[in-house]
Amino acid sequence: MTEPIIDPCVHCGESTAFGHGRFVNRIPCDDGWGCAECSGYECDRCDKQIYLDCEVTPDQCGSDKDEFPDGTRHVCEDCLTPDEAMAYWGFDEPDGWTCQSCGDEYPDDIYGKYIASDDGGTYCAKCS
Repeated sequence: MTEPIIDPCVHCGESTAFGHGRFVNRIPCDDGWGCAECSGYECDRCDKQIYLDCEVTPDQCGSDKDEFPDGTRHVCEDCLTPDEAMAYWGFDEPDGWTCQSCGDEYPDDIYGKYIASDDGGTYCAKCS
C-alpha cells in the first residue's frame, strides 16, 4: 500500500510536507503549496524550468531596461549571451579571475574559457 501524499505541490504532485525533501523553500500557491523546483520561472529562451529565484534578469547584467535586447526577461544561466555572461559573472574585470581552490590566476580570461563547465564560476577546470 502506498503512503498518502501530504501537502502535494500543485504543479508536480510531490509532497512538500516536513521531512519529505521539498519543505524548505515551498511557497503558498493557488490552493496549496508549490515546491521551489516547480515554482520558479521558465527560461524565456529555452523553456527550461528555473529553480525558484535563480533566473537571471537584465538588471543583474547591469542593464536599466526591463528586458534583454531580444525581448526576454527571465533566462537561465545557460542561455546568457557572452556579453550578458561577462556582465553577470563579472569576468570583464581588468584582473581576470582567480581559482578559489588552487589560487591559479587567469588575468586575460574575460570569457571564462578556463572555468569548469559544471561550476558557477569559482574553480578552474582542473579543480572541479
